[in-house]
Amino acid sequence: APMAALAAGPAALAPVSAGSGQGVEAEGVGGVFCFVFVPADGSLPLEERQLPSGGGLEDDPLMASLRAGDEVGPAVDITAVTLPVPATSYLAVSMYSDANGREGLLVNERALGMLRACGMVMPGDITGNCVFSRYFDNDDDWRRVNLSVAEFTSDAAWVKAARDTSKGRKMQGNSLSSILQMNNPVQVGSGRQGPAAIEAGQEQDEGGYQWSQTSDEVEIRVTLPNGTGKKDIQVKFHSKSLVVKVTPQEEPLVAGALGGTIDLDGCTWTLDSGDLVVSMEKAEAGSSWIRALTKE
Repeated sequence: APMAALAAGPAALAPVSAGSGQGVEAEGVGGVFCFVFVPADGSLPLEERQLPSGGGLEDDPLMASLRAGDEVGPAVDITAVTLPVPATSYLAVSMYSDANGREGLLVNERALGMLRACGMVMPGDITGNCVFSRYFDNDDDWRRVNLSVAEFTSDAAWVKAARDTSKGRKMQGNSLSSILQMNNPVQVGSGRQGPAAIEAGQEQDEGGYQWSQTSDEVEIRVTLPNGTGKKDIQVKFHSKSLVVKVTPQEEPLVAGALGGTIDLDGCTWTLDSGDLVVSMEKAEAGSSWIRALTKE
């Protein structure tokens, strides 16, 4: 279904009050939800657009619309700006941008500015048109909810919350395993090794993934099927479990109970040379895990 654009002039950019967009008012109304379209051309206004709600994660109307059109790109990159955690009432915001870095696209200064306002450190420019959208995900339910142009400001409650929790979160860069020697790791090992430690800097194959740890982080590295893009990956963090799925496979690539408890605000994932790199912050810094996870 094509996106329906609503008029959104400069007056819509006024700051919103604290708490706006974080409760019942964020729900879609009348069978639709709204999101923010950010043109790369800074002379054009932000647009508040609508799509029919419903469909859930498997039939997400926004992703279907983006893939069917060419305003963002033939391939779409998804950036997790905030995460669906209890502190945000399981509401999160993602940015959708061109995944191919096509030549001739303008740098999207407003999208970059919003990511910086959220405390994120980008490794490069964001080019082309972008979309920002909010969703709700509490493990039992996933759905799109409203994100208005009025909330696309550094004074918005969701931006302040992101800034407080991001701590300069980088979108890519050195993986945890590449800086083990600098971080004085307490152990690097596999789930099969039990409590026995192996030499720092090593990773062991666990039949589909490798893992490593420092005193405050755990990293799981998963080799992805050829041709897998960010849009095909689903990573679900839970305080004591992890699920990694890749479209169109029905069975999870990795799933199971974690070897310890994680802080959901400190979890993220990136792609590195065909591998999925999942980084998780330990809830108890200094603890030593004897395994990464127990597979289901």
